[in-house]
Amino acid sequence: MKAATNQPSTVGGNREWNAKPGIGYDFLIPDIGVYITLTRIRRDKNETIGLLTVKVTFRGARTVVDGMLSSADFNCSSLRSRKERANHLSERSRADDIDWYGILEELCLRVLAAEEEGEPERPLEQVPMTIDGHVELSAAGLPLLRRHPSIWFGDGGAAKSYLALYAGIDLAQHGENVLYLDWEFSGEEHRHRMHRILGPKPDLLNLYYRRCDRPLSREITRIRDIVLKRKITFIICDSIGFAADGTPESAEAATNYYRALRELGPIGSLHLAHISKAEQGDQKPFGSVFWSNGARNIWYMKRDDKNRDADVVPVGFFHRKSNIGRLQPDFAMIAKFVGSETVIYRDEITNYSALCEKMAVKDRIKAELTESGSAMTKDQLKEALGANDEAIRKALLRGVKANDFIKTSDERYMLPN
Repeated sequence: MKAATNQPSTVGGNREWNAKPGIGYDFLIPDIGVYITLTRIRRDKNETIGLLTVKVTFRGARTVVDGMLSSADFNCSSLRSRKERANHLSERSRADDIDWYGILEELCLRVLAAEEEGEPERPLEQVPMTIDGHVELSAAGLPLLRRHPSIWFGDGGAAKSYLALYAGIDLAQHGENVLYLDWEFSGEEHRHRMHRILGPKPDLLNLYYRRCDRPLSREITRIRDIVLKRKITFIICDSIGFAADGTPESAEAATNYYRALRELGPIGSLHLAHISKAEQGDQKPFGSVFWSNGARNIWYMKRDDKNRDADVVPVGFFHRKSNIGRLQPDFAMIAKFVGSETVIYRDEITNYSALCEKMAVKDRIKAELTESGSAMTKDQLKEALGANDEAIRKALLRGVKANDFIKTSDERYMLPN
């Protein structure tokens, strides 16, 4: 069965060409009902490859779902690929009047030229800016970023997923459309947690959930559709280790992950990760250094394992990286399990001695001087904190230079008034 006879016999028709940096290209010919997108652009041995999706709106075509005629990887640099895909589209569309080879030829020439040229240069002062100048975003006391990726990392059992859901709930309650992407847990368990936090009738239809089974780079096309359809303003990815395409230790896994994330545009996101068992593993998330390089904000999470009350879970947050501003003070989030409810609130980290051990030495000195209310010698601070002599010496020296501490004439240290 052929397409309507009034369709042009060559490529013909008005074209709509849309290049989306970091995402891909749209090539639309509405006069003949052909809509083509090329996403997941990548280079392999000097060849340009992407996911080519073709949809049609005319009757008679062998479409699969929503007018989709074909969706598969396509080598824009290969003449053979163009001929083979054109034959495939001709067979599936049953539209002999459409010059599929001509359409693909034009698409490839446009894509190759655009990829070669890249995004055009412009005066920095002409780069578009959003009206909302607030980069940081607070969710019930939990720090996030509005248009950049943040990472929370820590041991298993550090309540990362629970607190991420809590943050998502608070964002949704304040008007954000949130999408929770889950590679680790299950929707049923997250719903149980939501009911514990909000009660049996949450009334929160702008918090969306999707279970994912493939790496983010392979899920991103569908996720992008959800972001557009639901007007999502913030996403939560739980977690990096399972969402990576390959082992988390590889640079390629991290770069592919962030490249896929860019396809969603300037959207805020939170990514959960695990901790390395190596020494100093609490400084960066597990895996390639590119995980930390790609995030704009990183917090380490540590559960207070010395707390004896099984119904109270204190979790320390320690700021490890910020590309937006200064490192923020460490703090604690407390989860109390009371019957069928979970109560979560923010608290001073100095109220939990086990968590203070993970604080920077300078911050521990501040906390100790605050608690003592009087000046202390270096040896007194060393004994109180259980830190080594060199760490105390360096922290005091830097603190005095930064006016965080005052050194008295009798070699004691105190806080500025």
